[in-house]
Amino acid sequence: MNQESPQSALANHAGDTRPGKGQNADFVHSHLRADILSLVIAPGEELDESMLSARYSVSRTPVREALIRLASEKLVVLSRNRRATVQPLDLAGFPGYLEALDLLQRAVTRLAAERRSDTDLVAIGDTQARYDTVLSEPASLDSVEANLAFHQAVARAAHSPHLADAYTRILVEGMRYMALSFSVHDAADRGYEPHMRSVTDEHNAMIAAIQAGDGAQAERLAHDHVALFRRRISAYLERGGTGAVSVTGF
Repeated sequence: MNQESPQSALANHAGDTRPGKGQNADFVHSHLRADILSLVIAPGEELDESMLSARYSVSRTPVREALIRLASEKLVVLSRNRRATVQPLDLAGFPGYLEALDLLQRAVTRLAAERRSDTDLVAIGDTQARYDTVLSEPASLDSVEANLAFHQAVARAAHSPHLADAYTRILVEGMRYMALSFSVHDAADRGYEPHMRSVTDEHNAMIAAIQAGDGAQAERLAHDHVALFRRRISAYLERGGTGAVSVTGF
C-alpha cells in the first residue's frame, strides 16, 4: 500500500488536468475518490482544504462540496471544526461489514433474477465483458471499478431503488478492502490469478441464474461470492502479518 502522506500525494498530482468551467466540484470529487479508493491517500489521513484548493486551482467551495459528497459515501469523515479525514478502514469490524454485504447482495441478486428485463440482462452482460478486459492489471483501480459496475447493474435489475442505494454504499466501502488486499500483490501472490478466475466464473454463474429467473440459485451464488471476497481478505491478513484479526466467522 502506498503510505505517502496527503501532502506528498497532492504534490505528486501537480500536473493533473484542470476542471472545465462549472465542473469544479465534480472534478475534485472524482479525483479525490479515486485516490482514496486506490489508497494513494491512506485511511485516517487529513485532507487539507487549502492544499486541495491549490492542487486543483479551484476555490474552497467546490472542495468543500466534494468532501461533503465523499462523506455521504462514507469515504471521508467531517468534524464540527470543518476538519476532514479519510474514513479509517476498520479491519476488526470487517466481519460485521461482511454480514451486511451478504444480506444486501443476496437480496438484490435474487430480486434481479425475479424482476430483470431484457435490457437489464444486456447491461449486466456488458459490465461483465468490461470486467474481463481489465483483469491483467491486478493493482489497478479499473478492475475494482469494473467489479462495482457489474454489481450495480445487477442491483438496477432488482428494480428496488432503496436496496440498490444501500447496496452501492456498502460496495463502495468494500472497494478499499479489495484495494488493500491487492496492495501486497507480487510475483509470490499465487492466489491472485485463481481468485480473479473465480470472480469471473461466479459472475457468469450469477448471470446465468438471473437470466433463467432462478431467484433461489441467484441468492445462493451471491452468498458464495461474498465468501470468496472474505477468503481474499483473509489471505491478505495472513500474508500481512495481521492474522490476529479474524474474518473466518462468516
